[in-house]
Amino acid sequence: MDKNLYKLLISITLFATMISCKPTCELVSLDLRDFKAVSIGGRVKAEAVESKVYPVSHPDKFTFSLKNTNGSIRVSGKPTREISIRAEKVAYGEDQQQAEKRLEELIIVYEKKTDELSIRAKPPGVTIGGRSPRVDFIISLPETLRQVNVHSVNGRIDVRHVNSTFDLHSSNGAIDVEGSGDMEVSTTNGRIGVRGGNGEIRASTTNGNIDIDANNSKVSASSTNGRITLKLRSPEQTDAHTTNGNISADISEARSIKVEAGARKAWRLYLSGFDKVEKRKGLFQNSATAILGDGKVRMEFKTTNGSIEVRVTR
Repeated sequence: MDKNLYKLLISITLFATMISCKPTCELVSLDLRDFKAVSIGGRVKAEAVESKVYPVSHPDKFTFSLKNTNGSIRVSGKPTREISIRAEKVAYGEDQQQAEKRLEELIIVYEKKTDELSIRAKPPGVTIGGRSPRVDFIISLPETLRQVNVHSVNGRIDVRHVNSTFDLHSSNGAIDVEGSGDMEVSTTNGRIGVRGGNGEIRASTTNGNIDIDANNSKVSASSTNGRITLKLRSPEQTDAHTTNGNISADISEARSIKVEAGARKAWRLYLSGFDKVEKRKGLFQNSATAILGDGKVRMEFKTTNGSIEVRVTR
């Protein structure tokens, strides 16, 4: 790459960072020699596939962890005592030689212990423009594990047919999970879909919808910009909060619940199938309390800009 172009790109990046800073930003002195890992995204593609298989003696005591920067992650549970990994690596360059060099620099680190397997994808550096290198993971593992941790920066996460304790996080990408056990699911930009039960489900996103279909579960769902849709059977304590979006809840196999709902005055509150419903009109917000049975299980639904619909099927 031309040396002057290289310096120009770095200068543009630094200038953009400076003008976006708030008054509290700290000034940092940078040396262009620190940017050896910065590259310009290219048009030529290089690909490679990495495959690994690890035995698992005691799945119920085993923890699986995966961290990725760019690329999708698909995990599926199977009746097996091994973990199979297929890593599809892709890198780009201005010519084939450069693309293959970046592909070699795209490293995957595997750390296997007696009761744990950790995988981490290490991209070669920062790419300005063009397409960044990525790894798409396809994982199969035992249907029951003690812990499953999957974190991604840019990419979708999909987990199916696994019974475990889950910690799933993405910064930019949707997350779908189907299984049973406690679930911590969060993303910044992307929707969340959960289908499971017999545990505690905590789902949160900043920009995206949340869909939860659960049995016998304690549920917490929060979004800033997005709707929340719940299908709950034999529910336990439930909280659903969004700033901009509707909330819809279908509840079945419930005998004793108490619902508190609130929304800005211009929006509708609709609650049906309860023994008692009391609605209140405030200056800025409408609220309602609905009770089925003796109201032992607490449920709360709140939105600022959106309607709330809660339906009980007996």
